[in-house]
Amino acid sequence: APVEVIVVPGNHDKMTAWHLGDSVKCWFHGYQDVTVNNAPMGRKYVRWGNVLLLFCHGDKGKRVDYPKLMASERRKDWGETIFHEIHTGDKHMTRVEESFGTMVRILPSLSGTDAWHSENMFVGSQRRAEAFVWNKDDGLLGTAIYTYRGK
Repeated sequence: APVEVIVVPGNHDKMTAWHLGDSVKCWFHGYQDVTVNNAPMGRKYVRWGNVLLLFCHGDKGKRVDYPKLMASERRKDWGETIFHEIHTGDKHMTRVEESFGTMVRILPSLSGTDAWHSENMFVGSQRRAEAFVWNKDDGLLGTAIYTYRGK
């Protein structure tokens, strides 16, 4: 199946994320069914049938404004789609908020606690990843969750 890798830089790893995306792009350069979106932009949109997705780290602006931002930046896609979701990270937790039919998801992180997070008492979050199964006509069909339990 075709695979699109969307690289979204975080607030602590902009250059590292870009280099990782560049390495993935180089590794798969001969594959016709793998594309890597490593453009140096903080927000990336994907339109697939009736689905419009926005991916961003979530450290810029106000989360409550993200649905309006999506509608403003992608007016045509917004009007032609039914399902609108925004996926963010930054807070390293799981939370879903809905505003005027747009889901805003804060996604967990697989990263462990580093010195900065420890010093600022951001500790104890489960290391987790979430995957979403989308249908271009019917929207979100399901999710899968992986929780890292250590070695």
